[in-house]
Amino acid sequence: MDLFNLITLSRKKLKNIEIPTLIVNCKSDELVSHRSLKAYNNKLQNDYKIINLEKSGHFYYNEDELKFLLNEFNIFINKTSI
Repeated sequence: MDLFNLITLSRKKLKNIEIPTLIVNCKSDELVSHRSLKAYNNKLQNDYKIINLEKSGHFYYNEDELKFLLNEFNIFINKTSI
């Protein structure tokens, strides 16, 4: 199965996600387009949050954004833990 078929299949399955979801989007991501957020906004029906990072990429994080992101992870995990 090629990458484009996997992307199409994944987008179709987004509506089936029932657990809280944290999405991290980096404006300078070399692999994932900022436009892919449209799929999440249109398809996800669960409780989700999108974090946008302006200075980070797919493989690296700006130091300040990394601190912010780690804090957001902790908030999310504590909020969603049973």
